[in-house]
Amino acid sequence: MVDVASNRRGALRCIALALTLASCTEQASEHVVNVAVRDSDLKVVSVLSSSEQLARFEQIWSHKEALQTPVIASTTGYALDIRLPSRTHRWLYDPKSGIASIVAVKASTPSYRILEPDALNSVLGIGRQ
Repeated sequence: MVDVASNRRGALRCIALALTLASCTEQASEHVVNVAVRDSDLKVVSVLSSSEQLARFEQIWSHKEALQTPVIASTTGYALDIRLPSRTHRWLYDPKSGIASIVAVKASTPSYRILEPDALNSVLGIGRQ
């Protein structure tokens, strides 16, 4: 006998994952308005807002590489609040490993490796720790 509740939960998980991935893709087509960099206590340590900073950030960020297995970025790293015209996404970012994971509720989301972590760290104004 088919467990209807289990199938429904599975379907809801698939929908949540699809929406999360769609929002990640949508982010690539919208230009970033600003980026708030928060420390492990979620205190703002810097904000990228100039066109030069945002252009450099987008250049580096757009070349992140999806990992085969999702990894949760270190919670002792930084949170990046990436504001777009339509929404804001919070990412956990570990400057040492270059791993970034979007914060999502009840969905398994992909993790990404930043291909130029030192360059991104410089743009964000943070050290490698």
